[in-house]
Amino acid sequence: INAEYMGLMADGQTVLQRAVTQHNLLAASNLYYNITFDELGALLGISAPKAEEIASRMIAEDRMQGSIDQIENVINFQSSSGVLNQWDQQISGVCTSVSRICDDIIKKYPVYATVLEA
Repeated sequence: INAEYMGLMADGQTVLQRAVTQHNLLAASNLYYNITFDELGALLGISAPKAEEIASRMIAEDRMQGSIDQIENVINFQSSSGVLNQWDQQISGVCTSVSRICDDIIKKYPVYATVLEA
């Protein structure tokens, strides 16, 4: 790793640490609908106030979609590529595959049609 990436920034992190933290925060935004800053800080390995600071900067810079509820100490993510959407697509794919398999079984073994249609 180049020495320039290991120098400390004004916030006390190296360029590499900052990049990894921001990447992990973006990843968390795809996994969660919302999360407290205490939980987010623990997840990222930083303090809750630092997690809030980084998240608010990323939202302000349009690098992440979300809103911060300072009263509840929670960040609400707005992501269309969340895990639930991925889960839904995977379940739909499995159902389609099972349906095709059933159709293939009925074509090859018509006797099973009554069992599969029940």
